[in-house]
Amino acid sequence: MNSTITRICFSGLRTDRRRANWEKSRIALRDRNMAGINAHCNIKQLNRLKEYLGIDDDTLFAKCDADPAFAKTTSMAIAKEASRQGSLDEVAQLEACKPVATSVGVNLTGLNNRSARPLKAGGIEYNVRKRPDHLKSFDARIDGRIKGYITQKITEGKGGHQDNVIEEIEMFCNWASKFGEDGEVYIALVDMDVGHYNMVRRYDNGTNVRVFSHIEFQEWLLSK
Repeated sequence: MNSTITRICFSGLRTDRRRANWEKSRIALRDRNMAGINAHCNIKQLNRLKEYLGIDDDTLFAKCDADPAFAKTTSMAIAKEASRQGSLDEVAQLEACKPVATSVGVNLTGLNNRSARPLKAGGIEYNVRKRPDHLKSFDARIDGRIKGYITQKITEGKGGHQDNVIEEIEMFCNWASKFGEDGEVYIALVDMDVGHYNMVRRYDNGTNVRVFSHIEFQEWLLSK
């Protein structure tokens, strides 16, 4: 059994990814690599910047070549924002839990947004696009000694977005309490500020619907 719990600092992950995004953006501008620019830059923000400065692509590239500080500042302004890449945080969150899970005979498999969608009226549909009668798709499947589904959320700070996150967790937990299959567990795997985390903990019923941080989830797996 692997009893070593993996701990992630998500704010640190986002800081590192933010800096990496800046650098990828700078290199794409330096190389005039349009594929790289499309991949690593916020194109709408790039167009706004050019409009605000009154310049075209060629002038922007030339100014970046001539002034490294301008190139870095431009890269920071137009690079994709790390906080908008939440799916990467969810991958890291799930991967952190896998060693402990595997050691106790549990398999965690990430799902795409079409793999499994709960129906508002009960039941699950597989390999379908979202419809109005669907809730948010499950993010991961649990198999092995424990079976069930996971929904994932990682947020930083406070703000209106937190209300949407809490609402999604509430809907997931209420659905699982009402329609969850016998013998399966439904995990809300959430990492957020303490105040909001305490708010969503109330949806944990102690049996088939659980709310855990990534650390608490690993501890729970080790207790099984």
